[in-house]
Amino acid sequence: MQTKAVEDLTTGSRQYVPLVIAAVPISERERRIALGVIIVLSSVVVLAAPFANTPLAQLDAFVPVLQTVMCVVDLITAALLFAQYSIYPKRALLAVASGYIFSGLFAFIQTLAFPGAYSATGVIGDGLNSAGWLFFLWHTTFPLAVIVYALSKDADKAAVPAVGSTTVNIAITLACVLVGTALLTWLATAGTGNLPSLYLSTNNRQTAVASNGNVFLWVLSIAAVVLLLVRRRTILDLWLIVVLLAWWPNFVVAIFVAVVRFSLGWYTARCFALVASSTLLFVLLFETAALYSRLADAILLLRRERETKLMSVRAITAAIAHEIKQPLTRITSGGGAAQRFLRMVPSQQDKALVALDGVVNAGHRTSATAFVHYSERPTRKNSWWT
Repeated sequence: MQTKAVEDLTTGSRQYVPLVIAAVPISERERRIALGVIIVLSSVVVLAAPFANTPLAQLDAFVPVLQTVMCVVDLITAALLFAQYSIYPKRALLAVASGYIFSGLFAFIQTLAFPGAYSATGVIGDGLNSAGWLFFLWHTTFPLAVIVYALSKDADKAAVPAVGSTTVNIAITLACVLVGTALLTWLATAGTGNLPSLYLSTNNRQTAVASNGNVFLWVLSIAAVVLLLVRRRTILDLWLIVVLLAWWPNFVVAIFVAVVRFSLGWYTARCFALVASSTLLFVLLFETAALYSRLADAILLLRRERETKLMSVRAITAAIAHEIKQPLTRITSGGGAAQRFLRMVPSQQDKALVALDGVVNAGHRTSATAFVHYSERPTRKNSWWT
């Protein structure tokens, strides 16, 4: 998992410490979990398909509540992706974050145009086609953002922005997404009269344009999945594939099954949308928690290692002090004795020479002791004495 650039103290080169899912290689465990999620979702689709048109209770609050939750989830996911970009400054991450902002904003805006959500004809739009066009724009911008990510994620391997440029890039991205969302919303509401009709005025039956639009959305999603499969190397690639696959029931139901609103198939497809929206957020939260756990363990190990090294320093210092204390005592006493012998009248030079020989021998012994302790020190790199 590459990310945070640090300076190598020995070579001066920049290196990366693994921190974000956009750089973590896919493990076998991740593959098994992702495959398990796909199998579970596929099983639910197979079990629910025969009963897709079974009518259920009409819950007008279902769409606004569900898609408001999706809006919050998508925006939180985008915020976490921006945070990862600030650590691992690859512009491809900005594309994914942009896709989630588009998704979250359109998820909420569509509820305002959805007939029966907040009013019988919707709060904005024409009450018939605006919600459909907002759905179309919603599911066009997200896979396009994923496609941009898949094509550009290897383009800036060595890119390391200057200090402060990540904040500027995030601000520019947010501004562009907000302006783009506003323009597209205006087109799907105030400008819906200039767009082809998606629904007939009777019984919400789809036109050929709507059917072809659902096919286009599914093909676009398939293209994004194929690109990720071909270029997948990281955990982010893997779970974006799962997210796109979780969206497929919404397109498949609209293309192959004439499902009416508030039926089992309709509710199931909306629940799959919530799963698709939440998947990457759960992965990001799990990986963040795992990262904090690893960092906490690393800090504890470093503290223990530091305490061990400090104890070693104290032990070595005590040993050296003990070894040097006796020769120094001999040097002091021998030097004092030599002085006394030389001051005698007549001076006792023979005895003074003997005392000075003892001083010299003690000095050699002290030097030999210091050399032994120095030569026996460990030579591990980055140890406490280096």
